[in-house]
Amino acid sequence: MIKAVEALAVNDHKERVHLDCSIDNPFLNQYYESMGYEMAGTCKDGGDEGNRRENIWHYYREK
Repeated sequence: MIKAVEALAVNDHKERVHLDCSIDNPFLNQYYESMGYEMAGTCKDGGDEGNRRENIWHYYREK
């Protein structure tokens, strides 16, 4: 699903995709990191705190 979203983002000329997940979910945090998503800050959803990760396509340039 992540690869499909990335393909849609590239086709729509987006430079990045953001993924949020719970701070205390080591499996998901490690998985997102293995997919190339780097820490970009934190987020809150109600009382839950999470990590915000993003993957930036450095090769994309607006024409």
